[in-house]
Amino acid sequence: MDSNNAVSGSVSRPRSKPQEESLRETLVSILIAFVLAFVFRSYVVEPFVIPTGSMAPTLLGAHMEFHSPYSGYAWTANPRDFVDGRNDKPLPLQGRRDSTGGGHIAVTDPMSGLGLAQFDVPAKAGDRILVLKYLYAVRSPKRWDVVVFKNPEQPQQNYIKRLVGLPNEELWIADGDLFTRAANTDDNWSVARKPNRIQRALWRTLYSSEWAPRVEEHDGVAWRGPWEAAGVRTAGQAYRMIADDNGASVLRWNSADWPITDETAYNETYRMSNIKRYPISDLRMRAVITPDESSAFTATASLLIRGQEFQAVLGANGVTIRQRSAPIADDSSIAPADEIDWVTLATSSKRVFTSGKAATVEFWHADQRLSVWVDGKEVCAAGYNWSPMERIENVTGMEVTQRGTAYMSVKSANLSRPGVYRRPIVSWRFEGSDATLTRVGLDRDLYYQPARNPSRATTPETVFTLNSDQFFTLGDNSAASKDGRMWTHVDPWIAEQFDPTIGVVHRDLMMGQAFFVYFPSPRKAMGRVPVPNFGEMRFIR
Repeated sequence: MDSNNAVSGSVSRPRSKPQEESLRETLVSILIAFVLAFVFRSYVVEPFVIPTGSMAPTLLGAHMEFHSPYSGYAWTANPRDFVDGRNDKPLPLQGRRDSTGGGHIAVTDPMSGLGLAQFDVPAKAGDRILVLKYLYAVRSPKRWDVVVFKNPEQPQQNYIKRLVGLPNEELWIADGDLFTRAANTDDNWSVARKPNRIQRALWRTLYSSEWAPRVEEHDGVAWRGPWEAAGVRTAGQAYRMIADDNGASVLRWNSADWPITDETAYNETYRMSNIKRYPISDLRMRAVITPDESSAFTATASLLIRGQEFQAVLGANGVTIRQRSAPIADDSSIAPADEIDWVTLATSSKRVFTSGKAATVEFWHADQRLSVWVDGKEVCAAGYNWSPMERIENVTGMEVTQRGTAYMSVKSANLSRPGVYRRPIVSWRFEGSDATLTRVGLDRDLYYQPARNPSRATTPETVFTLNSDQFFTLGDNSAASKDGRMWTHVDPWIAEQFDPTIGVVHRDLMMGQAFFVYFPSPRKAMGRVPVPNFGEMRFIR
């Protein structure tokens, strides 16, 4: 008994010491982990919450979410109702049904064009993002980075925008695009083109046929989409193109009822109702095309824009991108003239179509560059190099005159009026075989609207000159973004310590690059329990 007790005691006593050491080590490890986390947060990566919709839909601030009962399409919109009228604190319920509400929330399904009216819409939190701090101590900021910086007007605020202007350059915003040249020189202007990976992420859908309503009527009226075939408005999710007596079939976009503009569904709220909508020509045409017989089949995507007609011709002999001038009709639309010769811009021997097999075709026009994509791969591309003045002349049809070294005037025009810009005309043409089309869509690029800063309203153009420490930023939701175009002053402390220039961001105010949405606004299970929205976690482009 004694020996057994001794053995038992000799085994049990030493066991307590390792347990105590293990507990101590665990606590020390946790403490070290917290310290490292705080150090990492402070000096390497820091989380931020997006407060507003100036970068929507790339990044969402506080917002409402809608789901169409007609098309199944889901989209977001800026909050309408705020606490005591403060734009930074939305009410938890938008459009409350009781007497304290401001009436129902009225929005329009972007895909069907049909209206919705809802009460008690929850306001959802903005995206939570990670910002890589002090990255710019290692490398210089790059154009198109999404950056976080101290607001020059209110340095206690952090702003997030897209970086578009770099030090020692002049920046000109013309017809929604960016043009640059070396500062204080007479160098030629060149358009700032986005890399393909960023451009693909920034396309905004105007319409796509997979979201067509499944009901044929709404309130007793037949629903028809924006595409017309032989004078008939198409409906449904798939289109059957049948050749006419001339062996061709044509699909046209009805821009009278479905204007091609920079309108953003996110801005369809009461306080955003005065936003201007500009015609936009940077577009992507796309469709999944299945020809019955491919040997003689040709598909032609056509964009009539800025006084020009651009085409992508895809057939048995490969792919061709071509261009010709197009005269302007009295109603400001573009009317092609068959006697004007085509100029070939680029060709490819890529064979696109196989009988009975679907091919995904995209025709891009963005930043004065055209490209054709087949099944996700670029197969043909070409660019053209207009100056900002040439761009304005072509998109308005009005004479442009030089004044000084950087400014110009347009006779009898105000470039802040959308009506002075020509409307695009979009169409598909198919020859040589009948074909079936699905996922027929039209997307638009970012469009940077003219400056709304009163101090710059005296000139129709928007030109900024940056020195060696200055950057220029814009919001992706240009129509509702308070950015360098709109700033009216600089905080006195910022002006004294860094830079008094209005509209720019000094190098020392840059905090870092936003690179990942780690916690999108959560969804709710059974309408109550928040569930992380892992499907919307993404890298920021």
